[in-house]
Amino acid sequence: MLSSCLRPLVPAVALLALHGAVPAWADPSLENEVVTGSVVVLPADRIIDRDYVAIAERVDIAGTVNGDVHVFARQVKLSGTVNGDLLASGATVEIIGTVSQNARVVAGRVSMSGTIGRNLSIASWDAALDPRGTVEGALFAAGKTVRVDASVGRTVTVAGDTVTLGGSVGGYVNAAARALEVASTAKIAGHVSYLGQNPPQIHPDAQIGGPVNRRDIPTIQIPWADQLDQVWQWLGVGLLLTSALSTLVLGVVIVGLFPRSVERTMEQLSGNLLQSGGIGLLLCILTPVLIVMLLLSLFGLPIALVLLGVLAVMLYVARIFTMTWVGRGIQTQLGWSRPTTPAFIIGLVIYYALRLIPVFGPVVGVVATLVGLGAVARAAVAGDHGSPLETPRHRRFAAREFE
Repeated sequence: MLSSCLRPLVPAVALLALHGAVPAWADPSLENEVVTGSVVVLPADRIIDRDYVAIAERVDIAGTVNGDVHVFARQVKLSGTVNGDLLASGATVEIIGTVSQNARVVAGRVSMSGTIGRNLSIASWDAALDPRGTVEGALFAAGKTVRVDASVGRTVTVAGDTVTLGGSVGGYVNAAARALEVASTAKIAGHVSYLGQNPPQIHPDAQIGGPVNRRDIPTIQIPWADQLDQVWQWLGVGLLLTSALSTLVLGVVIVGLFPRSVERTMEQLSGNLLQSGGIGLLLCILTPVLIVMLLLSLFGLPIALVLLGVLAVMLYVARIFTMTWVGRGIQTQLGWSRPTTPAFIIGLVIYYALRLIPVFGPVVGVVATLVGLGAVARAAVAGDHGSPLETPRHRRFAAREFE
């Protein structure tokens, strides 16, 4: 049955919705090579004489690790000591302890008020290095908002939408940003090289040991830029035509091989169109979040890939059911016979005619997909609708549909 493809998404999204409401605590054995659980804590009095790998919802390292640390969690907090390299990834990463070697962090938000013995590399939406923090080596940071108030022993290379420098830098600074601010507390031993359209905002009390050089972001001049709009218009029409042909072939196959599933899905559309659209929207929001959460776990990676494939297929197929439902409504209003394949073709012609309308066309595409996706989900939850090729009677029915 075609609609059964969506069944793995329904319980998965439900589990995701309930996840935050059910507290969980994991007390894993810290002697394992990979520590997993809901909450993983390395106590302050604990010493690990090997590399430490943790995958969890939340990881708190307060003890000492005499080796490298690799952490993947939604929330990461390092208040202890790592006598090696640190690799951390999560929604939020907080470093208030000590890393004796290099630290590499990828997170939504990073705060650092500890000590990094060598180099620190950050990729984050929001990165803040506290004045109490120290980076003995070089700093490499990229994000939307980057604020460097910590002490950096060597050079600073930073890129972002808004960059603020307020700490001491033992070398030079290379910055690329929309807005660069050098605060009054900044002490930069070398020069400042800045790539950006706007002049840097440098406080008079800031100390800079070298020159400040600014360069504009280079622009690419396209000789045929005046014809670009026309090219995009023709390209859009070509892509739409290709989509229409592929949808026609796929729709005829689905309607022919899965007649009962198509009928059950159209019953859900007729029953409550608004509810189907709401369920489709909910699936489109929660399923990608679930996939991202599963990707943070080594064991959840295969499930995440399966869910991603199912979601991609269903997003492309869902509008076929909406087209067929619209075509069936046209047949009913005109008093025509109601075979399913002609209904689908009527709906397909109407759908792609509407897609040609500027602004309104993309809205039609989104609505048709959400409504169809929700109807398929409701049909999948409703119960078993038979095997893919169903019965000999339905195969004869499908054969007549192709005639």
